[in-house]
Amino acid sequence: MRPIAFALFASACFAAPASAQIYSGAQVSRASAPPIWDNPHSEPAALRIETGVGADLLQIRSDIRDGRNSGQLSRREARELRRQGHAIAGMERRFRDGGLSAPELAELRTRVALLRDDLIAARSGSRD
Repeated sequence: MRPIAFALFASACFAAPASAQIYSGAQVSRASAPPIWDNPHSEPAALRIETGVGADLLQIRSDIRDGRNSGQLSRREARELRRQGHAIAGMERRFRDGGLSAPELAELRTRVALLRDDLIAARSGSRD
């Protein structure tokens, strides 16, 4: 019984690494890639090529975190700024699904600029 159990165990050990190497050949397109705001560890260049707002959203997210950690932003302010960032990322995702036009890109860039202005004002304490 032991030799059979050992043989099964040994074959399972040698088969496991080979199964991890199987490649289906599927390629992920940018349209199906996760949005940059939702995944901070993803490659910012993938979105920057298409829209130019992915890197900006990543930087804003980092600035919100820094402002919260330094005490420049309250929890409520940080939550509101994050919510606005998520809304922009969602809008970008919807625009990207149908193909991004010049007016849609302009809208995204305007919203990112307004979010950055809100963040700067909140961090400096001059928010109305």
